[in-house]
Amino acid sequence: DRKGRVLWLGRNQRLGAAAQRLAVAVRDGGCFECGAPMHRCELHHIRPWRDGGRTDIDNLVAVCSDHHKWLETENLAVRRVNGRWQAVPRDGRAQTRVNLNGFQQIVGRAGRCDSISWL
Repeated sequence: DRKGRVLWLGRNQRLGAAAQRLAVAVRDGGCFECGAPMHRCELHHIRPWRDGGRTDIDNLVAVCSDHHKWLETENLAVRRVNGRWQAVPRDGRAQTRVNLNGFQQIVGRAGRCDSISWL
């Protein structure tokens, strides 16, 4: 940024820095899935750290702790689809999922939500 704070840490550090949290807060505004405020959010690696993902601003997204657990439990990845972050199946197959708001969603290959209904 303009003050010399590093936003691209690469593989040198796993956890995001304060400057990265601030930049992600400005970009995302909170949890990508539910909109929870940043003080309730963690930084999630889009390409997982364990798979060689980097702690760079363009590889981080804001996610609340509930949705962070949900991503891991449901084996979902986060991708940019039509300008928005979306949770999509890691294996690329369509699947039905229930989000934390009680909606059932059918997620297609591109991560596009094909239908939403109450359970």
